[in-house]
Amino acid sequence: MPSAREPSLRALPVMLLSLAACDAPHAGPELTTSAAVARSSERAGAGEASSSSSSAPASTPTVAASTSAATPVPAAPRDRPLACGLDSACLVGDGGAVTCWGRDGFGQLGTGVARKSVFPPGKPVKGLPEARSIAVGLDFACSLSKRGEVHCWGSSYAGQSGNGVALPSDPEQASTAGVLAPAHVKLSAPAVALDAGVSHACAVLDGGTVECWGANEEGQLGVRGAWASAVPLAVPGVTGAVEVATGGQHSCARRADGSVVCWGKSSPEPAPGYCASQITAGSDFTCAIGCAGGAHCWGGMPGLTAGVDPSPVGPTPILGAIPDVAEIRAGHWHLCARDTAGVSYCWGMNDGGQLGVGKGAEWSDDTRREPEKVLQSWRRTSALCAGGMLVRGDGSYRRPASYLDAGQSCALADSGEVYCWGGPKQHYEPVRVTKR
Repeated sequence: MPSAREPSLRALPVMLLSLAACDAPHAGPELTTSAAVARSSERAGAGEASSSSSSAPASTPTVAASTSAATPVPAAPRDRPLACGLDSACLVGDGGAVTCWGRDGFGQLGTGVARKSVFPPGKPVKGLPEARSIAVGLDFACSLSKRGEVHCWGSSYAGQSGNGVALPSDPEQASTAGVLAPAHVKLSAPAVALDAGVSHACAVLDGGTVECWGANEEGQLGVRGAWASAVPLAVPGVTGAVEVATGGQHSCARRADGSVVCWGKSSPEPAPGYCASQITAGSDFTCAIGCAGGAHCWGGMPGLTAGVDPSPVGPTPILGAIPDVAEIRAGHWHLCARDTAGVSYCWGMNDGGQLGVGKGAEWSDDTRREPEKVLQSWRRTSALCAGGMLVRGDGSYRRPASYLDAGQSCALADSGEVYCWGGPKQHYEPVRVTKR
């Protein structure tokens, strides 16, 4: 994920595992995907063709070796009631209604119009079936219904709304207009898990396959031959998946046996034999909770790889001893986690308050080397999200060159209240946003 500015390379102290088996991403045979794109175009039907193709690099999905069958791995996907983007967030209410807040320049809040912002959350997004999980990208959002349906809304210059509208062969000719009403994403089977990256999204289907749509300039859809697709494309070779994680320009899937497969840019995988019970993806790095406990990261996040940027090494155990980590979520260059006692922790960059730990002495370049407790006024956290993908100085990702944000983080308290920090208002301490 290219960035607007380089963060401090002060290394977060880490103890490296033996990395001889994963000094570089495992390479597989090249993909031949013209047939896959054609099949998706046929399935989309009239007016729902995928984009024209131009040569785009892609990484072949490759799989780390499975772990021992004796290691318990949760096979069921985890629903996400709370999700963060760069400057917007969404919540699934107890009744399945989706409510969003933040900036709304592309209609990503589902209000039916594109406007500057909505604080606090307004009315529920119209036109959605009862939701069970939510995902938020740079300027768009997607929901997963209890029946396995996926709907997306907001920015769709690269087809990330999945509405099937044909895209031009040149990305510079793509419209920046948003999709204001939720669009039904026509998957080949009901979905069981969902995630959204900067400008693409992926879903795990019933049966364990994965389909992705949106931007594909670095092969994050798992196929070659198109810069983007407005219809879902099947990721070749991925089976048995139960969870998917999408980052800046890469994607990963976790299988029921705990093995991890990744594709796209900067998409190394953990060492053979590593077993994951949950995965999350940032700008160009990936993190997981190990089946035996503990949190680990690999890829190009500065500081998480002993000061080498970028580096494909991993998995690297996170110091700071988060006891009994229950959930981990990645933003751009920061992460947040919660333990089984409901305590929240964040670490990494804090230039916009996205760690929720207050301002440091060098707040403009405030990197926290180890997980620190969020200034948590609520009793327990039951869900977390960390969002934010910085826009490059040249205006990439369809944002003006001067439009820069560091991202945000939010927590859902067990009382139903949502607290957020960082984001467009750059709160350095959590503030209450809404109640579930």
